[in-house]
Amino acid sequence: MNRSCFIRAGRGVARLAPLALVAFALCATAVAQSGRRAREARPAESPQPAPVITPKIETEPANRRNLPDVPVAVAGRIGSRVTRGRAEQIYNSFASRLGEFMKVTSLGLAKRDDAVKGARAKGWQYVAFLELEFEPYSDGRVVLSSPDIVVNYSIIDTLSGKSRTKGTVYYRPGGGRGPVKITTEAAGREAAELVLDWFALPADLEK
Repeated sequence: MNRSCFIRAGRGVARLAPLALVAFALCATAVAQSGRRAREARPAESPQPAPVITPKIETEPANRRNLPDVPVAVAGRIGSRVTRGRAEQIYNSFASRLGEFMKVTSLGLAKRDDAVKGARAKGWQYVAFLELEFEPYSDGRVVLSSPDIVVNYSIIDTLSGKSRTKGTVYYRPGGGRGPVKITTEAAGREAAELVLDWFALPADLEK
């Protein structure tokens, strides 16, 4: 306790006694309040980030397109400025749509090289890779809080490490021109349809 809170004994002690009691009470109250502020100032624990939810995919999907009987690994990468919740929805829609027609194993989020190495180690020749990037431009203007996402897809041959085909779909909730989808599910499904179209062409697989 602060030494200034005490009053020295001496002449006029009787007159100063009530004042001493008041000073003591004020000092004790200040110390208690200081302790409460110290306890209240402790930072709260930061919440843990939500994990990416990977879809449950059927191992024997109905083959309605005469697609090749080859397993495909699906992986993705989400850019740092992308709205994570929307990006995860696009990825899940993409992987789930592929799983309706082909044997698909979802690897979740991974770097491109890591996904290729992992698929090659398990004997899978193809990786359908999704890259989700932030789209800051809207009608010629820069929008830093834009919800738009560029969906880049590619099919990678794990034997060579090269992309056999690639393309882009745009997710823009406000609409627009070109290959634009206004819902996350539609954006993921559209990218999956383009990947399925490539696998449906035997000539492409033989190159």
